[in-house]
Amino acid sequence: DNYYKDVCVLAYRMPQDTIARMEEASVKMTASSWYRDFAPDRTTDLDDSSRWISNGDQPGMGPTEAKPEFLQFSFSGPFAAAGIYVNPYSECGPRDCQVQASQDGTTFQTICRFTVEEQKPATIAFDEVSANSFRLLIASSYPYRGKENRNVQVCEVQLLAKGEAPQKSIPNGLDVRSAVNLTKRM
Repeated sequence: DNYYKDVCVLAYRMPQDTIARMEEASVKMTASSWYRDFAPDRTTDLDDSSRWISNGDQPGMGPTEAKPEFLQFSFSGPFAAAGIYVNPYSECGPRDCQVQASQDGTTFQTICRFTVEEQKPATIAFDEVSANSFRLLIASSYPYRGKENRNVQVCEVQLLAKGEAPQKSIPNGLDVRSAVNLTKRM
C-alpha cells in the first residue's frame, strides 16, 4: 500500500493544433444535409471511424453539379485559412470539390477547385483568406461499389493556417483523458 508515489510532472510545449484553433474561434459545423446520426460535427472529432454522411441511401442520390452537398464552417468573427484537409471515408468519398468563403454566411465565393483521389486524404493550399464562414462544396462523390453514388461521406475536414499541417486522428485505444495541455490559455 502507498508504495508508488507521483514524484514529478513531465511537461513540454505543445504546438497549437488545428482543431483547437477552430474551437477557440467558436466554429459551428453545419451541412446541406445529413443521414440519420451522421451529423457534420463528426468531421472534427479526430476519429477516422466516425463520419458525416449526406442524406441519401439510394443510387443516384449523391451530390451533382446541379445539386451539390456541403460542409460549412461558421465562426463568430473573421477566421484566417490558407488550406483545407479532407479525409474521405473509404466508400462514397468526395471527388470534385470547391472551397468557398463568405463574410455573411449566405453569399459565397469560390476560392479554389480541386479533386480528391478515391480513398486518399487531400491537403489543398490556397491564398490566405479571412472570412466568417467557409464551406467545402462537393459536386460529386465516388460511387458505392462501382454503381451510382448514393451520398458523400467525409471522416475529417480541417481548415488550415498558412504552413499548418493537418492534425492526425487519435490512434484507436489511446487514452488521452489524462493528458493535460498546460500551455492552453484559460
